[in-house]
Amino acid sequence: MNVAPDARLPRDSLLESIAETIAARDLLPAGSRVLVAVSGGADSVALLDALHGLAPLHRWHLHVGHVNHQLRGAESEADAAFVAQLAAGAGLPCTLRTVDVARAQQDNASPENTARRLRYRLLAGIAHEAGARCIALAHHQDDQAETVLLHLLRGSGLGGLTGMRYASPLLIADDAEASPRHAASTATVCGAAHKQADQTITLIRPLLNVSRADIRAYCARRGLQFREDSTNDTTAPQRNWLRHEVLPLLETRYPAAARTLARAAHVLEEDYAYLTELAEDWLRRHARQCTDGLLLSHADWRTLSASLQTAVLRCAIGRVAGHIQGLEHAHIAQARDILREGRIGVSPSLPGGMVCRAEQDGIWIGHRSLQKPFAPITLSVPGRTAIAPLGCSIYAALVDSCEEDFIRGSADGDAWLDSAQVQGPLSVRTRLSGDRFIPLGMTGAKKLQDFLVDARVPARLRDCVPLVVSKENTIVWVAGHRIDARYRVTAQTRHVIHLRLETSLAEDLP
Repeated sequence: MNVAPDARLPRDSLLESIAETIAARDLLPAGSRVLVAVSGGADSVALLDALHGLAPLHRWHLHVGHVNHQLRGAESEADAAFVAQLAAGAGLPCTLRTVDVARAQQDNASPENTARRLRYRLLAGIAHEAGARCIALAHHQDDQAETVLLHLLRGSGLGGLTGMRYASPLLIADDAEASPRHAASTATVCGAAHKQADQTITLIRPLLNVSRADIRAYCARRGLQFREDSTNDTTAPQRNWLRHEVLPLLETRYPAAARTLARAAHVLEEDYAYLTELAEDWLRRHARQCTDGLLLSHADWRTLSASLQTAVLRCAIGRVAGHIQGLEHAHIAQARDILREGRIGVSPSLPGGMVCRAEQDGIWIGHRSLQKPFAPITLSVPGRTAIAPLGCSIYAALVDSCEEDFIRGSADGDAWLDSAQVQGPLSVRTRLSGDRFIPLGMTGAKKLQDFLVDARVPARLRDCVPLVVSKENTIVWVAGHRIDARYRVTAQTRHVIHLRLETSLAEDLP
């Protein structure tokens, strides 16, 4: 590095552009601690040099981070050594990390995506150790153009075509094929906070409006040395193919193709943000938070335009899941078409175990697996028993008198049983295949499944309905709904068992 930490840099168009970008977008407030991700290539070396020169003016504290992916043998080792030497020459702290990408690669993941996923994870760790709240990345205008083209060819919706952001929260992706860039930016606009999203770390891209040619020219003017990655020359990866063949071909007819694509991404980002704002406002007015997900007004949703319907579904899924990793435009379009037709219970294929379907009470968005089987829980009679797997409890009392109201059998969350008919001890479980009972008011047995459908219990909640059963595992009370007629209180009843369902699910049960 040619500049001492306390020296002022000469006037330079690239430096001025970076300084203006950082100031206009408030990317690095004065006194910030920032981890600069340096691969050793021209882009990251130029970024480090520029930030290092500007740092004294803004009291920034820089820390250099490098990840060795071990994909190029001795060449990778030489890159790491080069970065360490670069940082030492600038008097900056430096942390190197090594990861075996080949060993970590999953069957359906490319080496590039695996390396990206692990790199972000390791950089987040370095940032934490260094006390840095942001990571500076060297993505530039040409990278943005490649990203837009790549997403366009993959059939992305408006969100994918907005490209990368100047600033976005870091999201650590579990899915090797998930893009940290896309996950981070979309999580922001959907108001989501994935459980692995580190909201204390922001990714910043000060070079996003600077071309690759300008960066190379800056390195030449400054006499900066950098490393060349031999794998960048192959056209096997899609991004490299776009870089070496597609964009140069476009620029033979449209010389400003890369700049135009990057500018289009910025324009689309503004439209995307506005559409998302409208969607979030709609959700505030027409969505209800349930214990098992989010419930939208189907009738109101169907009155929206197609684009706003899509935006509402995307934001609702992001709110419930905490992220929209792997969620493609095709997923949303399929869900939108099914919901428009009003097909009850039909679920489109969504990533991450998410479900979006029309039900009797609206559009429900939640997770596919709501309830895991659990062993029956014995009720304390009298007493209060917590049914932790269902998030509820059942209060039980013994009553020595028989009132006329008890003969009704059940009302809202209460049930009254003839103690003499109950084969104790009572316990609570959820439904099993083939469950039947005799609902009070009927003379014959009815399948529990049919009863729940007739009672308009949404499909998502049927496995969450507490069933009070006898010693012989016979249903005594479908909690919150109806008792079995064989246990009803009559004029001859002398002792009554009073049960009361106390549950956070009560508001969701019809």
